[in-house]
Amino acid sequence: IRTQAQAHPDAKALICAGQVLSYADLQSQSQRLAHYLLSVGVKAGDVIGLCLPRSADMIVASLAVWQCGAAFLSLDPDFPEERLSFLLVDGGVSCLLSLSAGPSIARAPAAITTLELDRLDLSAYPDTPPALVTHPEQTAYLIYTSGSTGQPKGVAVSHGALARHCQAMAEVYAMQASDVCLHFASFSFDAAIEQWAVPLACGANVVISDPSLWSVEQTLAAIEKHRITRIDLPPAYLIELARHLDNPEQAPPLTSCTVGGEALPRDGLALIQSRLRPQRLLNAYGPTEAVITPLVWEAAAECDSAYAPIGSVISDRSAYILDADLNPVPIGVAGELYIGGSGLAQGYWRKPGLSAERFMPDPFGSQAGARLYRTGDRVRRRAEGGIDYLGRLDQQIKLRGYRIELGEIEAALLAQTGIDEAVVIASEHGQLLAYVGAGSAGAEGNETQRAESLRQALQTRLPDYMLPSHILVLPRLPKLPSGKLDRKALPTPTQNVGTRTAPRNAIESQLATIW
Repeated sequence: IRTQAQAHPDAKALICAGQVLSYADLQSQSQRLAHYLLSVGVKAGDVIGLCLPRSADMIVASLAVWQCGAAFLSLDPDFPEERLSFLLVDGGVSCLLSLSAGPSIARAPAAITTLELDRLDLSAYPDTPPALVTHPEQTAYLIYTSGSTGQPKGVAVSHGALARHCQAMAEVYAMQASDVCLHFASFSFDAAIEQWAVPLACGANVVISDPSLWSVEQTLAAIEKHRITRIDLPPAYLIELARHLDNPEQAPPLTSCTVGGEALPRDGLALIQSRLRPQRLLNAYGPTEAVITPLVWEAAAECDSAYAPIGSVISDRSAYILDADLNPVPIGVAGELYIGGSGLAQGYWRKPGLSAERFMPDPFGSQAGARLYRTGDRVRRRAEGGIDYLGRLDQQIKLRGYRIELGEIEAALLAQTGIDEAVVIASEHGQLLAYVGAGSAGAEGNETQRAESLRQALQTRLPDYMLPSHILVLPRLPKLPSGKLDRKALPTPTQNVGTRTAPRNAIESQLATIW
């Protein structure tokens, strides 16, 4: 990115909410901030919390942290205070960058230095690069994913692994300096880093969406206004955007479209191809532990499986499909996906036991110390070498682009007074359904009030995307004779329907028909 700034200082780097930063501006601001951070004691190996809204400031701050030899941890300002406090403590954050109007985290450790970015005067600090050399094995960032123990777990990724991934994706995308790329992913999601680091390393322009979730109309308007050539969106949102284009002639002239974050159904793929019609459509797959998207599939004319294939590995990675005894399975046979090579995360932050469980020695590797990451995904290899995604082997799911461990939601429910049992499932309609056994507290007539109090309690502990759509309070959960939970006997949630008002005009009739 520094090389691009030296070669093309006046080229546009970032656009967000009317603010435009050139490459020279981006470099100058990040370097001044880096010198300031060093002056207040930030040092190599530190973890710096970034609790900032979607803005150019977020990328300036990320680059400044890297130039100090430190790692950053992105914190969504909309997360509940309890979750933010946990992330600060568990991540070992030494310094927190936020805005004066940002959230006040009352339970943040007193040892954390809190800096309000919008109140810093950096004019006296040099806009030259700090005299520091970053080693490829230094940690670049932490990303927290949902944890089966009831607490999220941090994934640490090195500069070397990230750099190799970004170089590989630049080649896959054939990224050009003339490209204009939409940045859409949440900054607490690892895809967000790829969405700005790859374009900026290639000299391209990045348009950052507003902090609020754009409607499809806003996204299409931004694509037209800024002449965006590349987009990267979750499947559900991209399908909705494609549905909005009744006439394929309205489709924007996109050079490429990447979809990732969760499985892409075959019908959704066909809709995107027929309505949006990008020159290239890429399905990107990968867990955070394997650094963003280690596998990519470029869409063919037709898809013969339930989900779009996840393709083949990129860069110096490897993929094995193994049975329960770690033996490779034949082509066409389902097994668990293991990813190897140098493009893996360092492990789980401060959790060596869990790291050893999920990052195992590579029995097929030719280099000493080679590792495999056990994904927990059920896949099969196609005859031509690509890989089909078949689903999860455990309770972990991906919903609307977020990876969720259902056990974490269950643990949050069990932490509430009077709750003896809890189970959370994902419905076929993409909803999270929670069932709790509350003993006498679940007696008939009190369920609605109890469910609402549970929802309010969860809102203080979990982000919005992990909140169940329905919470059903029962005296006890149904069991099989073996004593195990009888999932098939769990009741289907019903909607409370009040008095119906008949449609009074044509528009109300249309709405009533839709719903």
